[in-house]
Amino acid sequence: MIKLTVFHSGNPDLTRCQKVTGVAKEMKRRFQEAIALEIYTLDSHEAQYYELKSSAAVFVNDEFVPPDTALSVQEMEAFLKTGLNK
Repeated sequence: MIKLTVFHSGNPDLTRCQKVTGVAKEMKRRFQEAIALEIYTLDSHEAQYYELKSSAAVFVNDEFVPPDTALSVQEMEAFLKTGLNK
């Protein structure tokens, strides 16, 4: 199982936050039981364990995902497929 963790500012007006959350939810829909999806705000208790420097950040199994990958359904799907095949 892959742990997909999303942190965002919680501001619904920030396009980046909406996009990474939407991509993550789409990955959960596509991969279903293979993905454990966790979504938190930057001020959550869980966020204190990560070094977060932007309004949105994505981690796969606690490894940072580059923004270009996290913002693209196609790139994120390819990234996760690689992880599932390990």
